[in-house]
Amino acid sequence: MRFFLIITTALAFSFSANAEHHIKRASKNKVQSCTAGLKDANEQFLILKTIARNQHVSFQAYHFSEPLLESYVQSAISNCCASLALPDEEVDSVVSTFGITTTKIIDLYDVFISKESPSFSAASAAATLKDTIRSLSGVIKNLDECLLSVTPSSRQSEIQTYIDTIKNKIDTTFTTYGMTA
Repeated sequence: MRFFLIITTALAFSFSANAEHHIKRASKNKVQSCTAGLKDANEQFLILKTIARNQHVSFQAYHFSEPLLESYVQSAISNCCASLALPDEEVDSVVSTFGITTTKIIDLYDVFISKESPSFSAASAAATLKDTIRSLSGVIKNLDECLLSVTPSSRQSEIQTYIDTIKNKIDTTFTTYGMTA
């Protein structure tokens, strides 16, 4: 009887340790997917910024590039927010990557702000750019809310600082273009 109890206890510990290993591996995979999704979005922010900066590219180019960027941001949202929370011990990579994402977003919106000038008078171009800004701002807001909701409370202030920086830049852009949220 004791032998059976010892064997049962040993098996229970073994299964418990194995389950913990699988949970940690799943968490690590989630963090890697989240970080990869943010990095993919970063590349697309850079591409759209390059298009926006080019004086000879039509404003329609924004309209064609923006959906691709949105799909990458949506993918990052899916990868980062698929479950309830990012693990405390692995959140560093997500926070640092989101810091880079914040910089890419700010850079892109700075280019949008610089495009608003007296020479920017074509109504259709202005409307296209405003649609792009409004659409991207909505997707970025969803990403911000998602990351804040899955970040451990010990790191939420860092994420909130990034979110506030992004929100301020988006608000400035909306004001520059005479847009409302």
